[in-house]
Amino acid sequence: MAPKEIRGQLGSMFQFFFILGVTTSYWMDYGVSMNFSATSKQWQIPVAFQLVPGGLLGLGMLLTRESTRWLAKKGRREEAMASLMWVRGTDSIEVQEEFAEIIAGIEKEQRATEGFTWKEFFLPANRYRMFVAVTMQIGVQLTGNTSLAYSVLTVIYPPKANAGLTSPAIASLTMIYLEAMTYDISWDPVPWLYMSEIFPTRLREGGIAIGTATQWLFNFVFSQITPHATKGKSLEEMEQVFKSMKTAIDFEKVHHDVHAMFHPDDQKESAKHVE
Repeated sequence: MAPKEIRGQLGSMFQFFFILGVTTSYWMDYGVSMNFSATSKQWQIPVAFQLVPGGLLGLGMLLTRESTRWLAKKGRREEAMASLMWVRGTDSIEVQEEFAEIIAGIEKEQRATEGFTWKEFFLPANRYRMFVAVTMQIGVQLTGNTSLAYSVLTVIYPPKANAGLTSPAIASLTMIYLEAMTYDISWDPVPWLYMSEIFPTRLREGGIAIGTATQWLFNFVFSQITPHATKGKSLEEMEQVFKSMKTAIDFEKVHHDVHAMFHPDDQKESAKHVE
């Protein structure tokens, strides 16, 4: 659908809007936690909010026409031409030339993929392409960005809403923003664009599918095997991990008071022994 002159830029915009959505979700969660008491509304409002863009996308899909290339591949060329004219908004000579290029490309692709077998992926040149696609996607996960995204809020979020950000939290936020800025202009978008360009027509669909599967597989693997400093600790206990005296809680005293509340007889028995 994208014009060839700006296909790369539009492809990169996918990642831009993905990051924009993640950022919006973080600030939405923060705003709700700061302005609503600890009730079900704290999770219901963010979930309801994310249904809005999803709903608009779903409704928009009902108004979108079939892909020009898909229609042309199915032999429905009149509909394909109408779809291209709808996307471009005109029936100019340039659009007709583009449609002719699409038809020629599809015919060439069909000839090129005739007799294709998976054994072709193991040819020396194609093995190298596969190696590049797979290792780039593994490299994306080795940056640690996935594990950081999963655990970031448990590190920086103060346990008391009116306590403000602690010094360790401010330092964490600074480093997180620096990491995000460098990651989002390098490892995040580049592998997807590069992977879509290195495979020949015969292997492009399969190669991209394997690369994408690798990304999500190792996304899951690294999120599970990365040891988290926050594992088994509450948000309040995280303040002790970072040695924050402003918001840290004396947990021994808390546990003692809770035990005394629910087991008053034990407290009396202990007092007798002291006497």
